[in-house]
Amino acid sequence: MKRATPLIVFIIFFSPLTTFAQSSSGDLSGSSLFIVLSPQSPAPGEVVNLTVESPLEDLSQSDITWYNNGSVIGEGQGQVTQTIVAPEGGQSATISVSVQNASGAPETAQTSIAPANVDLLVDSDSYAPPFYKGRILPGAESNIHAEAITHFIRADGSVIPPTQINYTWKQDGSVIGSRSGVGKSSITLPAALLFGSTQIEVDAASTDGTLSGSASVSIPTNNPTLVLYENNPVYGFTFYRPIHNTDAIPDLEMTFAAVPYFTTISNPNDPTLDYSWTVNGSSISGSKSDPSELTINAQNSSGQATIGLELYDSQNAFTHATGSWTVTLDAAHANAFESAPSASQNPFTNTNQ
Repeated sequence: MKRATPLIVFIIFFSPLTTFAQSSSGDLSGSSLFIVLSPQSPAPGEVVNLTVESPLEDLSQSDITWYNNGSVIGEGQGQVTQTIVAPEGGQSATISVSVQNASGAPETAQTSIAPANVDLLVDSDSYAPPFYKGRILPGAESNIHAEAITHFIRADGSVIPPTQINYTWKQDGSVIGSRSGVGKSSITLPAALLFGSTQIEVDAASTDGTLSGSASVSIPTNNPTLVLYENNPVYGFTFYRPIHNTDAIPDLEMTFAAVPYFTTISNPNDPTLDYSWTVNGSSISGSKSDPSELTINAQNSSGQATIGLELYDSQNAFTHATGSWTVTLDAAHANAFESAPSASQNPFTNTNQ
């Protein structure tokens, strides 16, 4: 049985992925006819285009009759195509076609469709802060976790459990035999290098051969992303509200915390990370105990502070990220944005020393 595996693209916030169905086609009584499904493995409720073909006969002048579970669904001279809607999960459809030409007895062909859903869920072990609700995207040299969720329902309504399903995993078209087998519904694989992508596929088939399905996804490797938050002395890290460019902050002093999303580190203060902070173009030291944090004080000053950050990882050459945020820390002028002072006239005080 051949399957078509559509390509699904991975974005910042993913939805559960693709579904497929089992189908088979063959001839009856030595017929030269065969039925082609498009898609070959339709999902429940999906529109299916049927085409009858023959390598030996011209069917354009033949009388053709289509049947779905024994009921006529279309007929006419040269009607080589027909459209149906795939049945719901747990149901099946037997499609047959009869072709009558002037030279002899009618020929027939038959195929069956038994929809079976497969969802492919993916995330990675890249870093994201606590309570992050989005999908954790893979960074360079991180790992991807994939899990196949099957919805295989027999005609009697019973569900086939994962322990009775054989999973065949592929990465970039190559079968991973050591990670495939009965009950192996999940897998961990290395992400592609930076600026690349990897395609993960899974073929799932019940051990009794009654149902099967497939799913695939192409997953790009992402650049690290720097996001700036406030580390408030009362409320802690304000992960619910990142700092945006040109934010007006009604405080004279604030501790900023940088979070390097989608890097291969265990926490933002991982010793392999090197944070290079600047304020209005001048280099400034971050916190000695927490180098991912910077505290600045705008006492006796007004105007804007442009915070710059460049991040490297000594153990991962692919980890390099930069960020820049312009903020106003002045309770008296929180909504008045003035020209940023030059680096040589930086009025903001570093309180990390």
